[in-house]
Amino acid sequence: MQKLINIEKLKELKIKKINFIIVSILFFIFLSKFYNKTIINYTDYVLSSIGFTLSEVSVNGIESIQKEEVIKHIKFRNCISLFCIDLKRTKTDLENLNLVKNANVKFILPSKLKIEILEEKPKFIFYDGKTNFLLNAEGKKLINLQKSIKKYNKLILLEGKNVISRLNDLELIFQQSPKLAEKITNAELISKRRWSLVLSNKITIDLPEKNPEEAFKKLDSLDEKFGFLSEKLKIIDLRVKGRMIIKLNVGKNNFKESNV
Repeated sequence: MQKLINIEKLKELKIKKINFIIVSILFFIFLSKFYNKTIINYTDYVLSSIGFTLSEVSVNGIESIQKEEVIKHIKFRNCISLFCIDLKRTKTDLENLNLVKNANVKFILPSKLKIEILEEKPKFIFYDGKTNFLLNAEGKKLINLQKSIKKYNKLILLEGKNVISRLNDLELIFQQSPKLAEKITNAELISKRRWSLVLSNKITIDLPEKNPEEAFKKLDSLDEKFGFLSEKLKIIDLRVKGRMIIKLNVGKNNFKESNV
């Protein structure tokens, strides 16, 4: 009987402690809005003394960003408990990083901060004549690549004036023949008018200014039927409608003209 009474008392004490903690947290959050410095400091001290201090930061979803870089952007108010972390400012600060598309920040009581990062998906490398930049699908500049370009060697290298503003046109071309698009390593916008593409086997494809997507699709059809895009070819010129001018990968003046 005595044991049952002791167990009940322990349960009651635990409930009281939990209630005290919850009330203290709510009180601290309430006070922080009105900022009574003395009371806030005391409440902050009480919360930290019973274990509500940051002891662990969990960061998920990062690949290109270092955990240390994320932790640097955690924003604190002028106090020491876990609840001194400003979740809203931390989220905003993280989302201002070029490689971060979205960030969620939350407390895991009593002493952990959990950060979920959704990184931007790099799709292109843009070379402006001096520097390489990493771009997402919409053409947003993410980072200056400097010497780390090899890490992203599977991305398409973009060149040419106004090329970023024409990414929708390039995407339309690729949509016509996704399999062939996967083999493209370089895309250059020539004179702001037409596309010159390079395949992984170094073949250059010069597309016409008008209806380039049709020419791209037709080229893919030829390759599907005849294995047309062999390493024997160097240049395929489709700029003139109804004609294909081919330069072979031998000598300097080997051209062949065909109707397509």
